[in-house]
Amino acid sequence: MDRQIGDRASEGTVIGSRPVNKTVKVAQDLAAAFERIKSVKGVYQQEITRGESPDIYIYGSVEAVGLPLGNKQAMEIVDTALEGSYNMHDADAEDFSKEPACVFNAGSFDINNTRWEGYVQELAELAAEGLGLETCELKAELDAMWLWTEGCIWPTPPLRVRKHGDRRTWAAKMLVILPSSHKGGEVTYIRDVNGNHDTWSTDGYRQSMVSWHKDINLVFKPPEKGNRLGLLYDLHVRRPLKYSQQLGLHHSAVQAVQDAIEKYTLLVRNDCMQETAFFLPLNIKIPKHTSERQDQSSIGKHMLLPSDLAKLECFYEKGMDEVRGFQTHIALAEVTARDKMTIYRAWGTRQVDHFDTEYLLQKVMDIPGGDILGETLRRLEGTKLEAELVPVVDAFKSGLTRTVTHQGDTEEHVFLKTALCLLIHLEKTD
Repeated sequence: MDRQIGDRASEGTVIGSRPVNKTVKVAQDLAAAFERIKSVKGVYQQEITRGESPDIYIYGSVEAVGLPLGNKQAMEIVDTALEGSYNMHDADAEDFSKEPACVFNAGSFDINNTRWEGYVQELAELAAEGLGLETCELKAELDAMWLWTEGCIWPTPPLRVRKHGDRRTWAAKMLVILPSSHKGGEVTYIRDVNGNHDTWSTDGYRQSMVSWHKDINLVFKPPEKGNRLGLLYDLHVRRPLKYSQQLGLHHSAVQAVQDAIEKYTLLVRNDCMQETAFFLPLNIKIPKHTSERQDQSSIGKHMLLPSDLAKLECFYEKGMDEVRGFQTHIALAEVTARDKMTIYRAWGTRQVDHFDTEYLLQKVMDIPGGDILGETLRRLEGTKLEAELVPVVDAFKSGLTRTVTHQGDTEEHVFLKTALCLLIHLEKTD
């Protein structure tokens, strides 16, 4: 297999002396189909590694809420809730096993950190991508602060848009769990009437974010030990879709990918084009450590953005790892686009020569759980790729690095951009 890939990746789309334009069309169809693939999850959790402190002041309390939240201040917050009208429960104290869980509406506390709003917007963008929401006019609006104390009774509040919020644009909820040491307190999503469910843990992170569609009901269990504090936000977009609607669009997008692949296999079987490999740029930036370490031969799936991970996973949703006698192999590849422009100056005139963009295969990395295709293709690193094998050129048009050299009256400008690509090779097996 590796010999076939090597020949086709270097020779391009020529059979004998006849160029085959069908490769370009197939690559474009494949790229367009993959562009429709989005991450569609009912619930999305993201660890937060760069924390920003919100500096919370609860009205009626003197001190700011200290983070990580200690048990002493957690009890003081509960007392403040019981004394005021902030607590979600109207029942008697005897209804609680220990201390009550508290919900503070957005008007009962203040956030004094001016950077917090921008930080929350960054988290909202991560949440939107993880849930598969469109990000046009994305806005996060503070709804409440939730506090779980150890062993409390916690009937998860029914989902609603915040007071005075716009129901027409409301799409999801996002809970930013602030540093508060606790054990247990899982988050559960019951998928169907048979009780099938997914569970997420919040105690394994110093800080994390959980987001979910407005038509998804989550059950938050109280922590078995310690306290959990979080800020709840409404996520608004221009055209919100229910989770069930997004699933329908996702299934349609996966079908489009399958149709594009089957069209490719048909053309190869009919000798209309050669078996080849395609490189589809992903959204993620190349992790720094993989570029700097020469011995790095794989990249973890956890490093990929949700939309990129969805593109990998779609191959296995409908058995596209094997399509009509073709086996699908996927890997990750660093591809560099190189643009060269030469400027000549003579007798008061200026002449510019611009050369076509070159694409260089810099590095191939395996995906954990894959078929070690990267090791097979390692020998091709540094070779030139034909332009038609890289159908999404827009990924190489921003974030360029430019170098300029002067020699006499000549200037040479070289523009470089490296992107992480999904390498797809469909091998004919019969």
